[in-house]
Amino acid sequence: MTWYVWNLDMFLFEINLSFFPMPRRGLANPHGFDHSRNHKAGAAQLRGILPAQELDDEGFKVLRTTLNELRRKHLDAGKTGSAQRDKMEAVIRTVKKDFPGIFSGEERDRRAYYILQILLESHRNARSTQIRKNKGRRTSGRKKKATSKKSHFVKNAVEKGRSRDEKENTPEVSVLSASLREPDDLTLPSEQENTNEREPTSQEPQMDDESSQKSTTLSDMKAANLSSQTHTSQASFSLQSTSKSTRGFSAKIVSASQTSARSSESTAITVTGTTQIPSVLAFLEACIPSMGHLLDRFTEFGCVNEEFLFGASRWPANTIQNFLESLPPGPEGEKLTKMEVLALQIHLKTYFQS
Repeated sequence: MTWYVWNLDMFLFEINLSFFPMPRRGLANPHGFDHSRNHKAGAAQLRGILPAQELDDEGFKVLRTTLNELRRKHLDAGKTGSAQRDKMEAVIRTVKKDFPGIFSGEERDRRAYYILQILLESHRNARSTQIRKNKGRRTSGRKKKATSKKSHFVKNAVEKGRSRDEKENTPEVSVLSASLREPDDLTLPSEQENTNEREPTSQEPQMDDESSQKSTTLSDMKAANLSSQTHTSQASFSLQSTSKSTRGFSAKIVSASQTSARSSESTAITVTGTTQIPSVLAFLEACIPSMGHLLDRFTEFGCVNEEFLFGASRWPANTIQNFLESLPPGPEGEKLTKMEVLALQIHLKTYFQS
């Protein structure tokens, strides 16, 4: 029973094909139009069967121009041709009205079919162009948004640096620890050459032997920073004067007025120095790969000018690594990756050598 039903369906299907031929793309239809070619091939076939008065180049150009104008006027490039059949028929009726000589004689059906195919091909090209324009417009919008976000990010970083520089009173701060924590409150005690050292009072906390080792590491860092500003003899004096107190640094309080008046003999380094955000940004962008997106973290840590970067470039490798790993986390709590730490380490060592 199933076999008879299947044969009956196939018989009816073949009858439908015989009465309603549906040429597929790439095959010639009953009118001889080749769908595998573009509208230029269809135009050549149409021109071959035009009446004598339409064979000249000027007349054929007028026909093509009229078709394009009617397509732009009636058809919507955002929709397919099959979705607006009534408009397609209106275009064909207008062409028949404007060119009555074309739609006369035995070839009128073939000419109408060719004109319809040329119109459909032209509409497909216009639709593809419109889609590419819309896609490019969306892409340019995303790029613009990303750029504006970056400029807003840099602007916020500059404003944070200015607000830190405009503070009139510096709060009481303590000495930098070996782990480089609390960078925003970094202030080292100033040392005067040939002056009497203050003896630690009973109120000042004393450091144990482990703290004295940390202070020795800190003195090495400080001596490296001073080498870019003072003579070698002054740097060695700083190391000698620091090593006198084997008990370690005491938690000294330095006011803003003391840190602002830096004499040629002073070795104090404070975060409230000159703010040069563009130079820090230039340093980060010169890194390979660029690290400009870390500007906000550097300024928040307290690295607001090129002087701090130059001093950090003289630190030992393990100290630089601790400094980079201690930078504040990003907006989503992410820390620097190992690749970013390695890239910045090499960049710090080579940036000031050229």
